Amino acid sequence: MRTNGSRFIPLQKLIFLFAVLPCIGSLLWTNNAQAGPWGREAGQGLIISGIEYYRAELEGPASSFQQIASSFYGEFGIANEFTLAANFYYVNQFSNASPDPFSGNGFATIELRGQKPIWRGQGTILSLHGGYSAATKIQRASLKRFQDKWTPVIRPETRQNKNLEPGFDANKTEKALNINSTIKRNAALLFGAEWGRTIGEKGEGFFSFETQLRPSLGNDAHSARVNASYGYAFTERSTLLLKSLNDFAISKPETGGLSYDVFRLEGALLYRLTPRYQISLGMGREIGGRNITPGSALQFQLWSEF
Repeated sequence: MRTNGSRFIPLQKLIFLFAVLPCIGSLLWTNNAQAGPWGREAGQGLIISGIEYYRAELEGPASSFQQIASSFYGEFGIANEFTLAANFYYVNQFSNASPDPFSGNGFATIELRGQKPIWRGQGTILSLHGGYSAATKIQRASLKRFQDKWTPVIRPETRQNKNLEPGFDANKTEKALNINSTIKRNAALLFGAEWGRTIGEKGEGFFSFETQLRPSLGNDAHSARVNASYGYAFTERSTLLLKSLNDFAISKPETGGLSYDVFRLEGALLYRLTPRYQISLGMGREIGGRNITPGSALQFQLWSEF
């Protein structure tokens, strides 16, 4: 019998998680500039900066949630095939949902992780990674909880943002919830593995898979991530990228925490401008989930190697 506040992992989700462990993946790859399980040689690095527009149509007449996000991803090879990576995701969010429209901005994701290959075969590689994630209330998903008079505003300077969290009433207290306290409550550890394989006579394509456990250090549910990526360079300058990105909860949250599942498909076209720089134009669509309202996104990125 579960006591109040304790967490459990349903048996069927454990079976699913371990069923996909042999099929583990990467989010990032470029022709001759591979990231994900391939990592970086010592002294070499990759920086990806981008902007994304996200929109989800909410219930009610002309109601929507919109987000403009700036992202930064960087990785650097340290030594002995060890790669250190950092990911920052800053958002401006706004919604006209009635009766409580809101707007807010702040860091939605700050992640640090280290990665090292543990096995190499004929065109294949297996890497392990671990790290720390400080995430706020929303990450690339429009939660249905927004429509239940709950706002994810990170810095509630105005009195209208009184429903930031359960029990928080800006009309009765001077308490100010800032980005640091939000991060602390929703932090998580990262443990995962990535498998990748190049395809083609000249290595012009790839498959990669990732699985990751994300034990929560706060009120949010423990979660898992399973991603798959495919890329193919059909010319010397152009590469097609296709991704399946899947996050799901594997426990119940504590009081005030979040629990949701989201399944997203993305496609992008990378074009190499110079030996050092590439640009990427892509789009994504959430095709399902739990406790979310599916939305769509447009993305633009600049990839730089050094």
